[in-house]
Amino acid sequence: MKQNTFFQLSAVAIACAALMACSSSSGGFPSTEASNNNATQLQPQTNDQTKPQTEDTSKLQQQLDAARARLQKAQADLAKAEKSVAGYKTSLQKNSSALDAAKQQLANAQNAVNNAVADVNQHKAEVSRLTAQVNELSNLQKLGSSAEVQQKLDQAKQDLAKANASLKEKQTQLTSSQKQADSLSKNVAELENKQRSLSAQVKSKETELNQLKGKVSEADQALSKEKAQLASLKEEAPAVAEATREENYMGDDYKWRSIKVKREGVHRGDFTQGSVAQNKYQSSTLKYEVLVPNVAAGTGVTKETHAFQDVDFTQYPVDTKRIQTIEQFHQTCGSKEQCYPLVNRKMGDMRFVNQAYSTFFAVNLSDYSDGNLYSNQFHTKYGYIYKELPQDNAVWNLPSGQEQVTYRGKTMGRFESILLDGNVYDGQGDLTLTADFAKNTVAGKVTNRQGYRDNRDITLIETPIAKVNNKIGFEGNWQYGEHDRNRNRDGYYEGIFVGPNAEEVLGEIVPISNHAHRGGSVFGGTSQQQ
Repeated sequence: MKQNTFFQLSAVAIACAALMACSSSSGGFPSTEASNNNATQLQPQTNDQTKPQTEDTSKLQQQLDAARARLQKAQADLAKAEKSVAGYKTSLQKNSSALDAAKQQLANAQNAVNNAVADVNQHKAEVSRLTAQVNELSNLQKLGSSAEVQQKLDQAKQDLAKANASLKEKQTQLTSSQKQADSLSKNVAELENKQRSLSAQVKSKETELNQLKGKVSEADQALSKEKAQLASLKEEAPAVAEATREENYMGDDYKWRSIKVKREGVHRGDFTQGSVAQNKYQSSTLKYEVLVPNVAAGTGVTKETHAFQDVDFTQYPVDTKRIQTIEQFHQTCGSKEQCYPLVNRKMGDMRFVNQAYSTFFAVNLSDYSDGNLYSNQFHTKYGYIYKELPQDNAVWNLPSGQEQVTYRGKTMGRFESILLDGNVYDGQGDLTLTADFAKNTVAGKVTNRQGYRDNRDITLIETPIAKVNNKIGFEGNWQYGEHDRNRNRDGYYEGIFVGPNAEEVLGEIVPISNHAHRGGSVFGGTSQQQ
């Protein structure tokens, strides 16, 4: 392998070379006295240049803190207003339910009044009939006494007395029903007045809430502006910016070992990496869909798209033999018909392995967008981040007898059987990859595969070491079982070397995709076994 092909000079090396060049003179170093004199002469000028920038930075930092405080207050006011609106809406809902019940009771009472009126009228008619009968029999009795007429008259008088008593009872029932209906009518009127009042209060509070949302947006924009000004000022200080970059890149805190996931816009679900944003690979966006309360409408459910959480992998140990897991939860509606009570639903997880100079991961996400929780099958989600690429030619020119380097690690991924059984398989396996730097080739195997639809071992067929996307790596094919030249490939694999001395490898293993299945795995391995 040609030396100039692989040699990459780091920013640190360039800075050191420049410093040495500036310090040398006529093939030697300046005397201590001359150096001190130069430092004495340059110091006042450096201080004069730095002081205004420091003061500006301090002032902008104060403005940034003030803007952050205003945003926090606006957010607190907004949260308070949202709670108030929710309270009024709850009261409105309770009053609406009470009003519906009262109207139903009033309707029943009015039916009872109508029935009582009909009964009274019926009994009045009966009393009138019996009164006429008594009068008729009395007149007959006056014309001539008859035992038969007298008997009929006595019976008619008894019937009339009973009818009058029954009429009085029905009139009492009518009066009682009318009083109950009047009371319920008054209650309905009061509840309707309360309903109108609560509706007006909810509308007023929602107007106030929208105004507060505007204030939060303004405060957020002001904070972003202050941040941009402060960042711009810092960018104008190359020495500070370079020192910060070197601290993030090479510092003991390993600030590169983290990802921040974008939450807005067309790139929602894409991630950026710590302080070396170019040292990453991502197969697909890390996002999912959920059903949440429809705040804008004030009722019902709505579908939203959210991104996976930011992850700081420094919170977890470096362990090349262990797959660690981070779970993702989200507050979702209980169902698409009834949002409340909310459910803290698991939406997926991230499996990952921390190596000394890299982290690789595979993400399993689910969607809850139609009332059912189902695996997100549309994208294979995995990726990796790393600290640095190999920096020295000696990496590729190993002493005789030491040219073969074996990397051992893990694979993690997902296989989607679209037509065969419709299942999604989240699998893993053990990687063994051998690089022969004398022949400039790599070859390997993945064993102990589990969780896939097909768990057979796979062979990573020998392939040359070459440039892959401007990085030293490899691209080749793989087959299930042992390598057979008479069979077609089952997929391809590709990877790169990372670490200052190519201590690690990262890459992906992808099966041949078709209408029946698709998927892929991420892998990582290290030559420095624990």
